Amino acid sequence: MDIMLLLCVEADEVCNCPSNEQPGQLRCAGCEPTCNNQKPEICTLMHCTCSCDCMPGMFRDSQTNQCVLQEQCAAPPKKE
Repeated sequence: MDIMLLLCVEADEVCNCPSNEQPGQLRCAGCEPTCNNQKPEICTLMHCTCSCDCMPGMFRDSQTNQCVLQEQCAAPPKKE
């Protein structure tokens, strides 16, 4: 019950996001697609905070920390 309450409190936080990003409902480590891992399989609810996620169709470039189109990724995608 304490965990559910914690998740609700964190989800109510307001995020101010830069361009090409949108507020995430609840940001958890390993959940957002990146240029190196475009389809993350592991997503835990540990270390969750309010954050900004890339808009649909965009990926976080780990070198610049910016949301970019796939063809703008600095590194090749991680092989599955």
